[in-house]
Amino acid sequence: MPMDARALLRSQFSQAKFVLDLVLNDCDEALLAWLPDGANIQTGATILAHIVADADFLVNAGALNRPMVIQTGDWAQRAGVPAPSGPLMTGDWIAGVNLNLAGIRDYANEVFASIDEGLANAPDAVLDAERETPMGKITTLQFLGTIGVYQIAEHTGEIAALKGIQGKRGLPF
Repeated sequence: MPMDARALLRSQFSQAKFVLDLVLNDCDEALLAWLPDGANIQTGATILAHIVADADFLVNAGALNRPMVIQTGDWAQRAGVPAPSGPLMTGDWIAGVNLNLAGIRDYANEVFASIDEGLANAPDAVLDAERETPMGKITTLQFLGTIGVYQIAEHTGEIAALKGIQGKRGLPF
């Protein structure tokens, strides 16, 4: 039986979160804070903060036009992550990251539950709406299925690589 686009997108976000969790399972804050000499990359902690905050921003604020999870409750304080003002990591935003690993993992769980609920219940018109992107005019569904999911997977790979050069297994498969 063919899968519809909405179900596929929900599955893609779920699988991206699953792999992120696998990569993080043996991490601690020290491992995520480490960088090799001469590195031209952010710390794993900053990358993790970006993964979760950007998913929150792109889907909740950007696509579904609703408050981000980080804007509810005390998620910014608990996770040690400032609320993003856009999808890019600015110098000021990076300087504000003071990651709490347990807090960011709880925040990630809330964000991905919110994404799944939002995508399950969004009107077709919202997901079918066209938007201008760096890739041209595409639907919200296409945008989230490419940029939204891709940024999670790509940045999870960066964390895995940083683990690998510290002697840990980056990806568990």
